[in-house]
Order: sequence, then C-alpha cells, then structure tokens
Amino acid sequence: MAESHNAVVLIVSHNTCDLVQRCLQALHDSGAPDDAIAIADNASTDGTVEMIRKHYPALRLIENRSNLMYAEATNQLIEATQSRYIILLNPDTQPDYTALCRLLSHFSDSPELAAVAPQLRGPRGDIQRSCRRFPTSATPWLEVWSALTGRPSHWKMTTFEHDSKEFVLQPMFSAIVISRNAWTAIGGLNTDYPLFFNDVEWCERAYKSGWQILFDPAVFVVHTHGGTTLKYPWRKLWHSHISFARFLWRTRTNLAFALWGIAGVWLAFGVRGIVLLFK
Repeated sequence: MAESHNAVVLIVSHNTCDLVQRCLQALHDSGAPDDAIAIADNASTDGTVEMIRKHYPALRLIENRSNLMYAEATNQLIEATQSRYIILLNPDTQPDYTALCRLLSHFSDSPELAAVAPQLRGPRGDIQRSCRRFPTSATPWLEVWSALTGRPSHWKMTTFEHDSKEFVLQPMFSAIVISRNAWTAIGGLNTDYPLFFNDVEWCERAYKSGWQILFDPAVFVVHTHGGTTLKYPWRKLWHSHISFARFLWRTRTNLAFALWGIAGVWLAFGVRGIVLLFK
C-alpha cells in the first residue's frame, strides 16, 4: 500500500459482492486511485474475492479464511495501512472519494478532532439520522415508549435534522473519516463488540479522552443501510442486543440501574424475535 495518499479507504466485506462492486465503482468514478483502497474480505462465498481479483486487481485485498466480523477486520486493515487519515466505508455505500477528501481540511483547523462524519442519505435522497447520544440504562425503556407513543427518540436524536454542521457524540461508522493520530491514541475497535456497538464504544473512549467528532452535512454518502446484516436477521438481532447489554454492563455506575437497563434490552430482544418469527 502506497503511503503517498493522505486518506485510504478501508472496507470490510462478507457476502456482499454486488454491493462491494457498486461501492468500488463509485470510488473509481469519483477519482479514488487503486492504491488508496484496501478491502478485508471475511471468507465470502458469493464470489466477492473473485470479482475483486477480476475487476480491481490492483486493490489491496486481505482474504480472511474465517469471518472475523467487522471490528477485528477493521483493526486488521488499519494495521496494514499507513495513511494519515482513514476512511471507513460499509460496502452498502456509494461514496464520492473526492468529496470525502474535502473533509480532511477540518483536521488541520482542530488538533483535538478525532473524526468527521458525512451526512448519510438513502438511495432516494432521504437524509438518514445517523448520529446518536450515548445510551444509558434508561435508553431501551425510552425507546419502547417512543415506539408506542410515536414521540421522538432522544437516543437517536430524531429532533436533529442532520442538515447542519455540529459536534456530535456518536455517528454511525457506515462512513467516517478518522485521524490516525486519534486512532493510535484512542485504540482500535473493541472486538468484544464484533458487529454492533463497536462504534459506540470507540466514540465513548474518544469523548472521555477529550477528542471531538464533527458531523458535516456538506458532504453526503449514499447508504443502502444494512447490506450485510439484512441477510442474517437472527445474527443481527442477537449481536445487536448482546452488545447493547454488554455496553450497559461495562459502563455501569449503579448495579441496580444497569440490571434494569439490561432487562429492557432483553425485553426488546424477545419482542423483536417474535416479530421476526412471524414475518
């Protein structure tokens, strides 16, 4: 991997061949050179590796023999590259590389800036609410109340229109630009959260260490949402809830309050599991 590029795009793939190809085409069409892209494939069986070898032979490709899942494979990619800035992309995105690189200017103005998140939009142009507050033990219960009453979600910041530049606590890592200096200082993704909540836990560490994260809607990335996990609904359901419960347990300040929050997580798991069974 050449070190001449300020920013290198890193993608983790698992059985998302069509999405990966679309993402790579969008990167190439928007000016991304081959040596500014690296992919870690987690033992795909749908022809992803073969597609990359055939159509993008100059890209750096790490072929994992087993599914390391997102957190570990992301850490693997970052350790294998040397760029000053890291652009993490999910395979279900269609990014503009040149536009994303414009976000790098923020870092020179703010040495305490750990990351910059672009706006996410659906394929039809709808703005996705991609920023969150840090969850607490009250969050699962408040989410249930929000769903029952139709009131805005405090956790998911549904009252924030995502159309203005602001410092935020936790953006989704579907598309994000991270300073390697910050990554080195904060540490990699916690592999105890293999699929979900690794971004939440990383952002909380960043916040506690005095780093800032900026949301800038001047640049947007088209995001299909759930490209990999929608293929495995039960895996998604389990990992999202076990990671939520683990996060509440490890960030607890009060045992009883933490247990109350975890009970809410597993209540939500049961309800969503029933819904999934009857789909």
